[in-house]
Amino acid sequence: MPLDDRAARDAIVSQYVTVSGLALLLYDHILTLSTEIELVWPAKMSPVKCAFLINRYLCPLVLAFICAVNSGHWRDLDDQLYVQDYVASVFLPGEILLLTFTILKLPKNIKDCLSSGTTLTSRRHIHRTAFWVLSACWMIHLVIDIALVTLFGVLDMTHARYLPEYNLCSIEKHHSWTVLLNSMVLHTILISLLLYIWISTPRNSKTRFTHLIVRDGCVWYIAMLVPMLLTLIMGVRARSSLAALLFYFIWATTSISLSRLLLSIKDAQGSEEWGQIVKLVVPDIELARQSEYQFNHSRELLRLNFDH
Repeated sequence: MPLDDRAARDAIVSQYVTVSGLALLLYDHILTLSTEIELVWPAKMSPVKCAFLINRYLCPLVLAFICAVNSGHWRDLDDQLYVQDYVASVFLPGEILLLTFTILKLPKNIKDCLSSGTTLTSRRHIHRTAFWVLSACWMIHLVIDIALVTLFGVLDMTHARYLPEYNLCSIEKHHSWTVLLNSMVLHTILISLLLYIWISTPRNSKTRFTHLIVRDGCVWYIAMLVPMLLTLIMGVRARSSLAALLFYFIWATTSISLSRLLLSIKDAQGSEEWGQIVKLVVPDIELARQSEYQFNHSRELLRLNFDH
């Protein structure tokens, strides 16, 4: 099969995957639209609300534009200047959303890693250590992300070309997979830190395993790490034409995660009841049970002393 024919076929497959990601994103919008209207729209304007609305509505528009252009029915792609503008309009919003996600997920990282512990002393020690480790890793991750996004954004805009026989844009594959590698390193550190806190926390025999998993946030980070790993493998080992096979699909799922994350932040809540209804982290069940046990044990000791 000729190289251009194979690339066109890979582009069609990537288009189908992108459309499925867009459909999943729109379906999630339908599911959470009533909550958004009730809680986010009446809320006062804040950075969190602005980030929520930008992520909520800019990402679907950009993905829809990508699907329309990659369908092969766009008639203005024969202009090289337009191709460069198209690359800028497609990649720059995605890179901005990626940086927004990196910035705004720090509260969740801290919240997840600080939700475990046993005694007050050990909790303070774990909290302090986790905070400084997360802050340092997050700052390094953010600086590297900005540098890589700027570098590959410029390279993509200057190396775009037009395939007239297929009416498609073609971009040379650089080492842009290093952007995903940077995010994967941060997620691996977070998962390791969460597992350390998870293992070092004594568990009550009655505590459900599912509660521990949800509360400590491991599932969320693993769910984000697995698709990144698949995209990284395809970006390194697969053909250049398959580099974007899962990229936009993961972009859609990341947007879903960010929207649901922002819905759980207090600044984005429209009513006080919302904070009591929706929580991403399950309460510290075993700590509550330990406190209740210690209280009952102390009461029994006082009763025995009084009887004597």
